[in-house]
Amino acid sequence: MDILDIPPLQLLPSKTNPPDRSARNMTAFRDSIAEVGILQPLVVTATDEEGVYRIQIGHRRHTAAIELGLETVPCVVIDASGDAEYLVSLLVENKHRENLTVSEEAGAYHQLTLMDWEPEAIARVTAQPITHVKRSLALTKLPKPAQQAADDGVLPLDQVADLEEFKDDPELLAKVLDKASSGTWGFKHAISDAKKRRDRKAEADKLRAELTLAGVKIISRPKDYPWASRAADASSLRDSDGNPLDPQEVKSRPGFAAFIEHDGYKPAATIVCTDPEAWGYTRTRHTSYKSPAELAEAERAKKEHEAELQALTAAAEIRAEFVKSTYHSAKAVKGLFLTVLRDAVIDPDTINIGLSDYAQDILTSFAGGPILPAAEKAGSDKLSRMLVARWLTKNETRLAGGKAWTSNAHHVVAYLDQLASDGYTLSEAEANLRTELEAELIAAAATDEPSRDDTDDEDAESEAEDA
Repeated sequence: MDILDIPPLQLLPSKTNPPDRSARNMTAFRDSIAEVGILQPLVVTATDEEGVYRIQIGHRRHTAAIELGLETVPCVVIDASGDAEYLVSLLVENKHRENLTVSEEAGAYHQLTLMDWEPEAIARVTAQPITHVKRSLALTKLPKPAQQAADDGVLPLDQVADLEEFKDDPELLAKVLDKASSGTWGFKHAISDAKKRRDRKAEADKLRAELTLAGVKIISRPKDYPWASRAADASSLRDSDGNPLDPQEVKSRPGFAAFIEHDGYKPAATIVCTDPEAWGYTRTRHTSYKSPAELAEAERAKKEHEAELQALTAAAEIRAEFVKSTYHSAKAVKGLFLTVLRDAVIDPDTINIGLSDYAQDILTSFAGGPILPAAEKAGSDKLSRMLVARWLTKNETRLAGGKAWTSNAHHVVAYLDQLASDGYTLSEAEANLRTELEAELIAAAATDEPSRDDTDDEDAESEAEDA
């Protein structure tokens, strides 16, 4: 059999046995060729293009020749339908020299099968176990990443057969190969998980097809399902007559759809109504979902409340000026003292202002200075002013933050009325607040229910201060 010297650029890689482009031992291999040349010819077959050949064995030698800039490489041209004996001798010789990668050896076995050789015959003449030959042939059916893993020593041949069923699913195959180096049992776990994942996918595809044939619309899992989603499980809905829905009966109706759940042991379909309110159904399960109309109303109420707080905050500054200018004299304190004393006797909490900085700042301002330690030596007039200042401060803290933080509605109404009787003109925001609170008191009295009453005034003061 003649050996031809062929330029490396006229050689194409094999279609069935792609070249190994890894750097595995390439440096030493290339250095050896640079020193002594290519001792073992490449095995090639002719192509339809004149002067161009396809490599069957010797990809690494071809790569080294190109890297070294060799003008030609020795090649043996074989007939695809013959020269099997040469392939066998080459396999035996290279096997002893360990010049072939796992995938190259497998590719040679595959070439022999194309020449009608049975695996048993290949095993017999190459002195290889039949299981080794069959596993090598199985490797040729796997994608390049698996063959590369075998060449790198990551994928043993005895595990190749387990990968055959994933050869058409590159993504799943890649996940299994990632675990190939984790040992036999780690690889078995990866195979088992991959099989389960593949089976679940097949079951989900079957279920999806059945639903589609039944006229059911398939959707992805609704956003924020189930607790805050616009969509609702059909089994949790009632129609306009109050009758519960049967998911199997309504699944193909307008407004209904199905999505496939993959979390359980087996994929399952959940039938949902995509917009129960729009289709006239009533929810029976708690949900935090808000319809567009509800969200719009909530946003409107929020902006209205913010505007109210801003108006009340501005009014509070004017009101504080009125309080300081009106109740600073002994005469004014005396006129208010009996009301304050009566409230304090009936409800001591009316002068309990807590220790928050917010309340203490107001108290100091109204009292004309710190109460302690001045109260320890103060006379009756000074003590009266301090007591009135505490009462005024308490009522201001009740008003702080607006309606959201009012503690006792009747106290706030009485306080605003007291200021008005002493010459203060309520702002529009204060007048609106008073009207709302008075309406609450009237409604509560009609139903014998207590009005809004927050007994934890210190918390109200603290939250108002934070606000």
